[in-house]
Amino acid sequence: LNFRLKSKQGLTQSKYVIEKRWSPAATLRFGSEYWQSTSQQSYRGLYGCLEDDNFSSFVESEIYLSGALMATIGMRYEYSMLLKKSGLAPRTAVAYKVGKHASVSAAYGIFFQKPEDNLLMYHTSLTAMKATHYILSYQWQKTGKFLRMEAF
Repeated sequence: LNFRLKSKQGLTQSKYVIEKRWSPAATLRFGSEYWQSTSQQSYRGLYGCLEDDNFSSFVESEIYLSGALMATIGMRYEYSMLLKKSGLAPRTAVAYKVGKHASVSAAYGIFFQKPEDNLLMYHTSLTAMKATHYILSYQWQKTGKFLRMEAF
């Protein structure tokens, strides 16, 4: 059986993040990211080519409410030229130190993921998948030892 699939991929990425610390207890971050990707495949005279430009930007605030309690609140915007779709993705997390070496945290967020290029090349009606995350975790760390337990 002779199976020759030729595949070629290219990716250009640029990203910037700016951080402003308002005080030891409050930080604001914002940034942007741009991805330009190409994917080409050929097999026995069949040829497929896929090009996409993805843009995203975010803003996030990290606030220490006390010596033991910290919160992060943010929003992310994403747009895919290929899919002609955009999405807003809020994200937040709260962490509380329960001891010298341990903390508990809760997080919520929406995440988008574009289908794999090899699927999009032949099925252009596919859209991004959306996942909503809820995570509770416990973390313990002491010199050379680390334990993390998560429920999601």
